[in-house]
Amino acid sequence: MIRKIIPLFLLAFTLTAVSQTDNFQFTVKVDIPTSPVKDQQRTGTCWNFATTSFVETELIRMGQPVFDISEMYFVRFAYEAKAQNYVRFQGANNFGQGGQAHDVMHVIRKHGMVTEKRISRIELRLRCSCSLRT
Repeated sequence: MIRKIIPLFLLAFTLTAVSQTDNFQFTVKVDIPTSPVKDQQRTGTCWNFATTSFVETELIRMGQPVFDISEMYFVRFAYEAKAQNYVRFQGANNFGQGGQAHDVMHVIRKHGMVTEKRISRIELRLRCSCSLRT
């Protein structure tokens, strides 16, 4: 008997919760300008996308124009550092997906930032120079 009542109770509770949210409307109190949302696909670099969005928004707050900073630029240097540590510590360090916000900040301090437009030109130049060598 109880096995039949529990699903009915859960269904009634769910329907009540859904009907209550239909009438609710949000009001904007403060509108903070920020950069557009980007899709990270299945890269496993949410740490990077979140921190890059934070940096872009901070630049806007400081009066800079909206920049589309390259997320993969940070990943390239962060994963290189992870690989070096993995070898240096003989496999005792993590060398998988993931990272932290401080990884992006470390790359910014050491290598700076690059926009998506600029990174595309750099990649194209690297592909051209590699194809000329072969």
